[in-house]
Amino acid sequence: MRDIIAKIKKRERANRIVFYLDDLELAELKRRMGLVEISNREGFIRKMILQGYMVYLDMKPIQEISSLLRNISGNINQVAKRANECGNPSETDVLDLYDEVSRLKPLIIKAHSEVIRIIK
Repeated sequence: MRDIIAKIKKRERANRIVFYLDDLELAELKRRMGLVEISNREGFIRKMILQGYMVYLDMKPIQEISSLLRNISGNINQVAKRANECGNPSETDVLDLYDEVSRLKPLIIKAHSEVIRIIK
């Protein structure tokens, strides 16, 4: 029992609010939490009460861009190593790098558009 009391005393938020939802309201709450991929009900409700809105940014394009950038940087290092060893990188190596960088452009545009859409 003392452990429970100690945990309660350590809480940052000591004020408790209890309210009830019917089945439809609860389903709607879960649906909205799913839209922004949040599983912590208390955190979701607190954010909605205090800020009035929830912003969800799909990070998949950013993650894909980061992955491609890691691949490209590794390839650039390989080309630089070959250039240092034999004097000139091969045309194929340079064209491969160009293709990889070209694949990033639509992803960057998509991520940029998503951020602008959210801001508006």
